[in-house]
Amino acid sequence: MVEYDIAIVGGGIFGCSIARHLSIKSDAEICLLEKEYHLAQHQSGRNSGTLHLGVVTEADVEPGSQLAKFTIEGTRRLKSYCLKHDLPLHDRGIMKVGDCEEEQEKVREMYHSALESGVEVDLLESREEIRNLEPNISGKNALFSPESATVDTGPITNKLAQEAYENGANLYMGCEVKQIKKSGDRLSLRTNKDTIEADYLINAAGTKALEFAQTMGIGQEYQAVPFRGAYYELVPERRSLVNSNVYPTNVGESFQVGVHFTRRPDSRVIVGPTGMIALGSETYGKTDFNIREIYNTISSRNFLNFIGSKDTLLLAWDELNKTYRKSSFLRRCQKLIPEIKSGDLEESYVGISHWLFNQEGERIGEPIIDIGENATHLIMPQPGFTAALTTGEYISEGVLDHLSSVNRIDNTKATTD
Repeated sequence: MVEYDIAIVGGGIFGCSIARHLSIKSDAEICLLEKEYHLAQHQSGRNSGTLHLGVVTEADVEPGSQLAKFTIEGTRRLKSYCLKHDLPLHDRGIMKVGDCEEEQEKVREMYHSALESGVEVDLLESREEIRNLEPNISGKNALFSPESATVDTGPITNKLAQEAYENGANLYMGCEVKQIKKSGDRLSLRTNKDTIEADYLINAAGTKALEFAQTMGIGQEYQAVPFRGAYYELVPERRSLVNSNVYPTNVGESFQVGVHFTRRPDSRVIVGPTGMIALGSETYGKTDFNIREIYNTISSRNFLNFIGSKDTLLLAWDELNKTYRKSSFLRRCQKLIPEIKSGDLEESYVGISHWLFNQEGERIGEPIIDIGENATHLIMPQPGFTAALTTGEYISEGVLDHLSSVNRIDNTKATTD
């Protein structure tokens, strides 16, 4: 048995960010447990790599809210972090394109909201203005966010973990947590390798975070539903179709931001994603499934209330077509780039994200972070890895303040990115 002050479960970008901040801010004995033999193997390493300031989502982000802070500060600090440590960064902004009148009005609303939040944005009111930046894009107006960028999340996660390790944290790779239970005043984590005891637990387990939280009596009112996002990418000779990152503007209800084009730091242009409900939290293949997780999803009142509406069923059918019919996916691409052809697209990677639903079947759009007496649960990080540094700092400060207040740890150190 090994003993620590703080044990962190999850070696994605959030777990590593928390470990990094804690190791710099305190002298606590810290360990990080990751079930895979490499970091960022799931949600953290399987996404488009876009840093945004709230302008690529359709949800209303209230200026001054915690979500707005996480998004705006998160983007700026991660960009600075990449520049400081010479990590891959493509700093060319995001364009949000409007076509029909409803979409154009949505673009204008987002423009004013962004200005109110202190975000640098440009409103492009004509095709000519759009094509000055993106010659191949079709649209009638657009929002352009020059501060947005794309990164490679793998090197960022590894650098955060390296800093944590250099500051005294221990990393256990290939170490899967099987059970968490109370052991006197401490928590006992039974893994496939050893038993680890800790005074405090930080649950940043990604797809498994809600499951771990619920075994400890937290988050019983929520249900996590996995969504499988498949990506294509432009063949090398057609990458010149896009200069930056280009998104459609969705109106009405949707659980995806729509098929978009993302230029990565390595010059690849990723296109997608689809948004089909996944048959398990790590079922990346089209025919992969997990019976236990399927049952847990379809037997949930939260899921049944979500899927039961006509609008949701129509959306699900649309996403199913996009997933299994390339022609259907291509039509979404052609809304932004009319000249794109099927041969311009080749299959790329698959990512699985989790949406959280309440008992009424409503999707939760705010961060769900529970800082408790002996554990903190990062159940729903929003807005994703964009907020890795801000969320890591927020959680580490909250945990250290709590532990200091009950005289369980000394909290005297400070840090900057």
